[in-house]
Amino acid sequence: MDLELTDEQLELRDTVRSFLAKECPIGLVREVVEKGTRPERLWASMVELGWPALLVPESAGGVGLGFVELAVLAEEAGRTLTPGPFLATATQFVPAVLEAGSPEQQERFLGAVARGETTGTLAVADDGGITARRQ
Repeated sequence: MDLELTDEQLELRDTVRSFLAKECPIGLVREVVEKGTRPERLWASMVELGWPALLVPESAGGVGLGFVELAVLAEEAGRTLTPGPFLATATQFVPAVLEAGSPEQQERFLGAVARGETTGTLAVADDGGITARRQ
């Protein structure tokens, strides 16, 4: 089993690393944490680059790559403490919708993630727990 990254995956890593070094300095991370701001410009750029839609099939408007490429991206995002909804959306929500979502849910959510119209995460509710519903 070959565990080395391909040339394309290494190029992806280098591109992501370069982008985040420029667009996600530690000052931005501090601002998000300390002031509770949202990194809107950073997120818009990530959507434009297709990062949240890395696993989304091309037929749904996504990039259609695999988990290795997602892991490369996630590692770099973790390396810079990238704030925002990327990790929850790309590494939790999209795989869950792909694996467990109905065709209707996949159609509803995957394209919206690819277009940057929605983000998502996973949640667990205990029996008898209190939940909130957005009205």
